[in-house]
Amino acid sequence: MRIQWDPERDWRLPPVVGVRAIQIGLSADAIKHYVDHWITHIEGVTPVARLLAAALESGIAPSGMPTESERPYPVDAATAAAITER
Repeated sequence: MRIQWDPERDWRLPPVVGVRAIQIGLSADAIKHYVDHWITHIEGVTPVARLLAAALESGIAPSGMPTESERPYPVDAATAAAITER
């Protein structure tokens, strides 16, 4: 497994200053379990991509973006320290 922190990005794709997103890469048996057992639903996101493309052209942020409802996940100090060391 590979764990890394990447910059969070807003709807226009530039990095959000001071916000990082965890990226977890699976390997070996985890991939087989993920593909064969853990996936429960696949959904096309073409309509969302088209909405974002139109918003980028117009410069007007689309409503209902996930960032409007996202909140930091609360973790204790020891956990926060452990995950920021990576």
